[in-house]
Amino acid sequence: MEIKSAYMDYLKYSWKASSQAVKLRNKNEVFKDVVSRYTQPHRHYHNLMHILKSQVECYLSREIVSDINTMSFAIWMHDVIYDKNGNNESRSIEYVNQLKMPQENKSKISKLIQVTDHKTTPETSDEKIIADIDLSVFGYHQKFFEKYENDIRLEYINYSDKEFREGRIHVLNYFLNREIEGKKRIYYTDRYYNKYEKTARENLERSVRKLGGNVANYLVK
Repeated sequence: MEIKSAYMDYLKYSWKASSQAVKLRNKNEVFKDVVSRYTQPHRHYHNLMHILKSQVECYLSREIVSDINTMSFAIWMHDVIYDKNGNNESRSIEYVNQLKMPQENKSKISKLIQVTDHKTTPETSDEKIIADIDLSVFGYHQKFFEKYENDIRLEYINYSDKEFREGRIHVLNYFLNREIEGKKRIYYTDRYYNKYEKTARENLERSVRKLGGNVANYLVK
């Protein structure tokens, strides 16, 4: 995947600021390795453009983020390992734990990465924000959401159409029906709920029906 030079400049800026803040040693060497991972050919969505958009969301949320540099670095790290074998968040955390930086910072970053599996319940405000940032694509304009869905299909190209449809319908219905603070909602924070919830629900429901499924009605706690 090619990325425009202006976008790459922004990514380099976010890397420099966040890697310095978390006191990462040999940050230039790590940056090259991280970029090489996000440009792997099997990554159609979980690539540098995903990181770029997440970094922009992080910056736009800066007034509610308590530690923006740690969150920015966690965004860089949250999909550093991504393949069909699964456990990508746990394996990305293992990658972080091998980096040369203070253990305290590794722990903070790891907790932020863990909640992007969307199975772990976020506890802190920053954990809720990064979880919401990771799902912000759900609330994008229909054209961009449909590109996202097509890119996800390409990342699961080894699955049959039937296998993919069944799995994807289950995932989308999970987000449509999970309970947060006593009601169904996709996003934890009011900022993202107000900004994206309505469109996200429309996108997910449309996608479920397009896949030939039914929009389920249950609560996931």
